[in-house]
Amino acid sequence: MKKNVAAFAILAVVSNAYAFNESDAAKLVKSYSQTVACQLEDTQYEAVKVSGKPGETEEWADKYVVLWNGDFGCAGGNGTVVPNLTVVEIHGFSTPVVLPDYKTPELPLVEIDKFSGKDGSITIGGVGYGDKDQQHAPTKRFSFTLKLGKNGFIKQ
Repeated sequence: MKKNVAAFAILAVVSNAYAFNESDAAKLVKSYSQTVACQLEDTQYEAVKVSGKPGETEEWADKYVVLWNGDFGCAGGNGTVVPNLTVVEIHGFSTPVVLPDYKTPELPLVEIDKFSGKDGSITIGGVGYGDKDQQHAPTKRFSFTLKLGKNGFIKQ
């Protein structure tokens, strides 16, 4: 009997040991993006954990920001496949959810090659169009830090 109790206790600990992580957030956003966007064939999904410290937010939750490229809303046309940022939130061991109210801010980036996050902020960098650049040939470097606010991203 003691062996059975010990086995069930170990099983309970192991089943609760699963922790949601960046890879899981990326998979969730991949499914989400397939319902809200088009032209996702070459899209890579990169996630960073940005949740704030206890006491900095109204409710303690882990938040992840996932970067992906696609035509959000399926507008079609030239230049509609752009970088998108999607926020995922999870409280404890509950079900993670996509927070669609966090909209990707208007940034002059065409391609992102730097993406990191911590302490409630993300840093992104890449290239966009300069004054003399031709279409499909951006050369101007940009870098931005965005804080994850209550209602969206805030440029720092």
